Amino acid sequence: MRAFHRLRLRSKLVVLAVAAALATGVATSFAAYVQVRDAEFAAAEARLEAAAKLHSDHLRGALALIRTDAQALAAMPPVPGILRASASGDGVDPLDRSTLDLWQARLEQIFASFLETRPHYTQLRFIGIADNWRELVRVNRGPDGPRAVPGAGLQQKGAEPYLQNIAALTRSEAMFSRVTYNREHGRPVGPPTLRLIHPVTGPEGLFGAIVVNTDFADLLRTAGFDPRPGFEVQVLTDRGDHMTFRPGATATLAFHDDEGWAPSPFAAAAAGAGQAALSRSHGKLFRATPIIGARDGAPFALTLVTATTVEALYASARAALLRSAAISALLIALAGGAAALIGAHLPLGRLAAALRAHSPGNGPFEVPSGVDDETLTIALTFADMSSQMLRQTLRIRSIYAGVPDAIVTIDEDGTIEDANPAVEALFGYAPEDLIDGPLEVLMPDDIAPHHARFVRAVSNVRDSRPMTAARDIYGRRKDGSLVPLDISVSGVEYDGKPHFIGVMRDITARKQAEAELAELLAALERSNEELDKFAYVASHDLKAPLRVIDNAAGWLEEDLADVLTEDTRESLDMLRGRVRRMERLLDDLLAHSRIGRDGGEATVVSGAELADTLRGLLNLPEGMQLHVSDAFLRIEVQTMPVTTILLNLLSNAVKHHDRTDGNIWLDAAEVEQGLELSVADDGPGIAPEYHERIFEMFQTLRPRDEVDGSGLGLAMVRKYAAIAGGRINVTSDGGRGTRFTLLWPHDGRSRPAEIAA
Repeated sequence: MRAFHRLRLRSKLVVLAVAAALATGVATSFAAYVQVRDAEFAAAEARLEAAAKLHSDHLRGALALIRTDAQALAAMPPVPGILRASASGDGVDPLDRSTLDLWQARLEQIFASFLETRPHYTQLRFIGIADNWRELVRVNRGPDGPRAVPGAGLQQKGAEPYLQNIAALTRSEAMFSRVTYNREHGRPVGPPTLRLIHPVTGPEGLFGAIVVNTDFADLLRTAGFDPRPGFEVQVLTDRGDHMTFRPGATATLAFHDDEGWAPSPFAAAAAGAGQAALSRSHGKLFRATPIIGARDGAPFALTLVTATTVEALYASARAALLRSAAISALLIALAGGAAALIGAHLPLGRLAAALRAHSPGNGPFEVPSGVDDETLTIALTFADMSSQMLRQTLRIRSIYAGVPDAIVTIDEDGTIEDANPAVEALFGYAPEDLIDGPLEVLMPDDIAPHHARFVRAVSNVRDSRPMTAARDIYGRRKDGSLVPLDISVSGVEYDGKPHFIGVMRDITARKQAEAELAELLAALERSNEELDKFAYVASHDLKAPLRVIDNAAGWLEEDLADVLTEDTRESLDMLRGRVRRMERLLDDLLAHSRIGRDGGEATVVSGAELADTLRGLLNLPEGMQLHVSDAFLRIEVQTMPVTTILLNLLSNAVKHHDRTDGNIWLDAAEVEQGLELSVADDGPGIAPEYHERIFEMFQTLRPRDEVDGSGLGLAMVRKYAAIAGGRINVTSDGGRGTRFTLLWPHDGRSRPAEIAA
């Protein structure tokens, strides 16, 4: 302290300025470190949460695909065909006379087709509960492709653990088994396997199950885990099996029955998955997400853990601390130099000179004006400026470095001035390798020569402007590969010159999704075309033998007219009636398959015109009255398919009426969603338990010999309504009278009554 007092005033000011700058720098650097560390940690937590959700969705999607495949296989025609043939007693399907062996061969072909498209499936089986769960159909994946197992090689699987939970299967719930080695004749064979057991039920309850065997490791690889640098993803089962995915590393399955197996460090976290959002252990921050939970006697559980190292979280904060320290050192040096310079010109020097020159005889001493205020103002202003500059610099750099999109700034000549860390992740170049280089290094060869023209075109841009509205933009990585980008450019001006800021985002995933969607749409169009061709060919080819049968019956009736008895004539009439019914069924099937795919625009007509058309087509019998409301006469609606729908409903009201005289009411009302058209009658009602059944294909409530029809009419009505975005409902208590209500939306080319009027 004495040494400080012996210093000259200028030196004291320098020491004080340096000390003040040092204290400010230390405090600011520490505050910046804490701020950046907390911000980085919060950002990492958000990234970890997002990564956990993304990877969980991927894994759930892979498992959902297995469930969907199993459900689709259980719904294939060979499965109910096998059930019917097995229950017939003679092994022949009473529905179409196909044998059990034929249905099994068809299911084998379907299984083989699925194995061709699912490389991680190792085996598909249809197992019956009879004979100790004996396999009915089985197709294995072999080295040369799918191979069906002949009948002699089919095994009894009643002793397998995955078929022990009969209670769960009888509830018709598909379930995953625990991961075990695949077993053949009781011996482990093949890789660790995850099985999905989808129950198949028949009229008498549980008949069997569709079993999908998947290579567990290959299944996890197909989930598409691609963790970012510094992150890892691990999938764990309830028995300790685990598989870890890291950037640039090959993932292998650690199976609990293998030699050298060690438990996962996340095993305890997996047991409590879903209880805590984030956890720390062994220097890692991680999120455990339950994918499949053990329940209802099915102990298999699957958990996904997404983790990152805590040390990696603080890397940016330490770098920010070093930058802050360097800036503080520079500020300290500047503060010392400024203090020395200012000290040489301080008013205090003038004050000291005035004191030395003053003598008592000269009168009162006059202090130079502004001495105290000037010194105080300089000190306060300098301290405030340095603190604000440091805080703003740290804040801007933290934001710039933390943005996930790649950002580059260029001057008016197209030279890169700065780049954020995300540029390296997108293009492979370190930011320092790009600074002072041309922007063309990030452009494909076909775009780079035109870069100068692009810059001139956006020279007046001041707001953010996208560059990918009319065409696809690609960037070139360091390895020469191209990456699709979403780019926006904005212009700023500083140092008296224009500069440009480009923000780039990798849209590879979006492009892939668009390509997959286009491929699916094309496949759907091809499928619809094939369905149309099939329906036409099936209708045409099936009608030909029906016409032959009808002609033959007519010839028989003519040739044997003299010897025909009343019974034989009745049999011939019944035969020809069945032929006509089959022709109508084929016509209705063809019409049902084409609903929603017929092109052309329907004509809009008034309700009065539509009512006249319906009367002409309906051919009402004597004693049956059709009452049309005034509200219906005032509407406007498209002719097709509304005419078809109403004609079907009116015909049903006539056909199913139990009296020779009766009434049918046709009405319309406007509702918020569109027009509500109704057809009501006073005939026999429909019991509530049949309200849903009548809309199914080939369903009639009365025997076919009593009512002539294909059973497709109401199914077609519901399909027309669903495609238009409407719905059809039935109201009846089963006693007397039935009302069908059709909601036809406005965008289905209908108009409210007051608009039409």
